[in-house]
Amino acid sequence: MDKNTIVGFVLIAAVLFGFNWFTRPSEEEIAAQRKQDSISAVVKEKEEIKRIEAETKKKEAIKSASEDSTSLFFSALKGQDNNIVLENSKLTLTLSTKGGTVTKAVIKDFKNKEGKQGVVLFDKNDQQLNFILPAKDVNIATKDLYFTPSDVTKNSVTFTAAADSGKTLVLKYSLNEDYLLSCSLQAKGMSGLFNPNMSQMDINWREQARQQEKGFTFENRYATLTYHFADGGTDYLSETSEKIDEAIEEKTSSSLPL
Repeated sequence: MDKNTIVGFVLIAAVLFGFNWFTRPSEEEIAAQRKQDSISAVVKEKEEIKRIEAETKKKEAIKSASEDSTSLFFSALKGQDNNIVLENSKLTLTLSTKGGTVTKAVIKDFKNKEGKQGVVLFDKNDQQLNFILPAKDVNIATKDLYFTPSDVTKNSVTFTAAADSGKTLVLKYSLNEDYLLSCSLQAKGMSGLFNPNMSQMDINWREQARQQEKGFTFENRYATLTYHFADGGTDYLSETSEKIDEAIEEKTSSSLPL
């Protein structure tokens, strides 16, 4: 190593040392940064405490509701989560007595992206369906109830959640010979629990759509959401907007059979 090389390394080291020396924060800046870090840590700790408290209150509220013997559907808040399977030549549908809704759907006569027979549209880990009836005192949510199955056949079942004084909530499912599953919801003996002008109920359906094609980009580009009217006709839903479709509201608004 010659003299020039050594001098060059010394100069580089000097420049780096000088840069670090002149750009290092002052004692005031270090103190301010420590103060800011302390404040951030306190804020983060408070937010975590609030989150834990909120979760605790939520769990306590759920526990209280399940232990409240005065609750309308107290007897239906506990039970066993059993499966009922409806089937035809094209579909296999699994329904759960907890919530009384479809938890798995399999199309038989198609192959999935791995080449295996049967395409799973969704299972209970992918989606949740909840019917909500807005009563005077408290809303009735089907996802919280355990239903008793009856009249079970290969392609139909009746789910009943019993309340006090003979009040019941009945879900009936019927699978036709194609891909259509018919569902009816009936509240019996409960007319006094709802507002007289109530003519609608809420349906909360959350689903994480599965990738069904090998080509994700192609599927993502051309996949869309549609809905079908009971009296015929199909229309599209927006994949990016939550704008209320007035046509849906008009056609789905109907009186509940009480």
